[in-house]
Amino acid sequence: MPYMAEAKGIDLAADTMTRDAHGVVIAKGNVEIKRQGETLKADEIHYDVENKRIQAAGHIEIASPRAHIQADSASFHTEDKTGEFKQASLVLPQGERLQAASLRRLSELKFNADNISFTTCPPDAEAWRLYADHIDVDQGTGLVTAQGARFEVAGVPVFYTPYWQHALRRKSGFLLPDFASSRSRGTEYALPYFWAPSEDWDATITPRWMTARGLMGEVELRHVSTQGSEKVQWAGLRDTLTQGYRQHIQTNIEHTLPAGWQLHANVNHVSDRNFLSDFSLSSTANTTRYLSSDIGIGWQGEQGDISLTSLYQQDLTKLNDDTTLQVLPRLESSYALPIGNARLHLDQQTTRFDRKVGVDGWRIAAHPWIELPLNMQGGAINTTFQVGLHHIRYGQLNGTPALVQQSPRTIYDASLETRIPFERISSDKRWRHSISPILRYDFASAPSQLGSVNFDSGFSQLTLNNLLQGNRFTGLDRFERMNRISLMLETGLQHKKATTDTSRNLLTARVGVAYDMLRQNVDSSLQTAQTRPFSNLVGELLLSPIQGMTIDGSGQYDPVSKSWGTAQAGLQLQHAQGHRLNVRWQRVDARYSTPTELLSGGLDVKVAPRWTAFGHMIYDARIKLTQQASAGVHYQHSCWDFKLEGYRNLNSGSTGRSDVGYRFLLGFKGLGSVGDS
Repeated sequence: MPYMAEAKGIDLAADTMTRDAHGVVIAKGNVEIKRQGETLKADEIHYDVENKRIQAAGHIEIASPRAHIQADSASFHTEDKTGEFKQASLVLPQGERLQAASLRRLSELKFNADNISFTTCPPDAEAWRLYADHIDVDQGTGLVTAQGARFEVAGVPVFYTPYWQHALRRKSGFLLPDFASSRSRGTEYALPYFWAPSEDWDATITPRWMTARGLMGEVELRHVSTQGSEKVQWAGLRDTLTQGYRQHIQTNIEHTLPAGWQLHANVNHVSDRNFLSDFSLSSTANTTRYLSSDIGIGWQGEQGDISLTSLYQQDLTKLNDDTTLQVLPRLESSYALPIGNARLHLDQQTTRFDRKVGVDGWRIAAHPWIELPLNMQGGAINTTFQVGLHHIRYGQLNGTPALVQQSPRTIYDASLETRIPFERISSDKRWRHSISPILRYDFASAPSQLGSVNFDSGFSQLTLNNLLQGNRFTGLDRFERMNRISLMLETGLQHKKATTDTSRNLLTARVGVAYDMLRQNVDSSLQTAQTRPFSNLVGELLLSPIQGMTIDGSGQYDPVSKSWGTAQAGLQLQHAQGHRLNVRWQRVDARYSTPTELLSGGLDVKVAPRWTAFGHMIYDARIKLTQQASAGVHYQHSCWDFKLEGYRNLNSGSTGRSDVGYRFLLGFKGLGSVGDS
């Protein structure tokens, strides 16, 4: 029969239990000891009650929140938990595994051993292992320290180091180095250092040496608290190629202030126009035109919001920002008051525009309007009526003398939009077809605005997104004169294999057209004269005939010239095994806007369970030149990651030549400091 005994500080259970002449308890068979938050299991134990020592043998297992130990034999003290384990393995809470012929526990949180092996990989997917002459594990300080360490990958020795440390938790230390080579930067090497002085903030400091550019410093500071978060990134160097100091700074700061106010400060600024092209690893760096930096505070409630912001912009296509308009500052607010079924809105924007060359000054815009929703036929017909006015005033204008005295402008507008959704569901409840016609009428009595001051307005060509928007001018300095009817037709087809399954969209399509009974523009320099009442036909199609396949297309067709003003199409394929293909073509006709024709694509092929080959490119069909291209291989393992990529960029910034290079990325789970990404 099983026996149970209670000694001071421990509970002991076993199949058989005896006590010898010296008072030693001998327990055999399914022995289990519970003591001070941990459980010990073994085939046999000898418990010296007087000296408080336990000798254990056979399938020893000790489980606690601090560690999990397995051994063939053990001898340890019951109170201070010190002891020695033979042929032992130690598993720490984060999955780190240590094996040793002899493991010594110095306290509940400290271990040491000789001639050990160590890894952070799971047992069924081990890729690397560290062998060391001696190791110290201190869970109190969060460090594993080894002497005479040999690192092996897949059983092959890679390097030897006399001293090595592994962090069990977020800890300061060196991260894995980066290595790359390119025509514009030469051979580059970086060794990041992760610094964690406290629990709420840390930093990554990276010296980066480039043979063609010199030494660059990179710093990223991060802080998180209950009030918000801050991240500041800086990179700078004395460029040996351009012989000048160059830098890039970015911030992302979000804070909660008293009384529900929010503070943000987002900065993205470069010292010169070619910094991103020369040093950014992003494939879109060469196509970036504007960088924006804004700071502000705001408040939002149930019926309205208010914000005060400042905006600074950099135009990377120009030599300087003298003619680039800046917002210093802008006060915006909106308020909505329910009045029965209607809502009274009051929006306003007050902006101070500033630039060194050109017109600057103040603009005040007020927009009161009423919104009235009308539902008929039990909600089958949804109609929304809006009416309001836009009042614009300017003050303290500097620049062209003709613009110094700018009279105020008031515009009255109204719209009526009706949606009538229809749907039909099959008798087996697996097919659903919907169709929804949308009819909208817009009216606006706007005066001529030719020659008026223009801070930030431009005319947007017709798209499906602004077909039902009314005024197609961006900004507030221009407003369309409208007497226009717009029609859009939306349809969709959904299917599911079983009534309990989630439905899948097989088809989504939209098509629209506008009829302008007025055909008048308010500023011919921005909005060209309309020659016919009917607009171009705009439409889009999204088709998914089988699982993992998506075909999309959209464009704007001119029935008079029988040409497509804009057109784009794409194909996406995704296989269950991980293969992916993405191809996209887009074209803009010269009769519509700046002519462009681009072909882009990306391909990922799973060549093996953990290996992926990839390639991406952007081809300009007008100039018959590849703007960007990259290809490589990626190996993903549960405890290590390898990526090799070669690339070519057409625009290389300050070098004046296309940039060709490669990147080599290698990461091991658990190597370097905790916090390594």
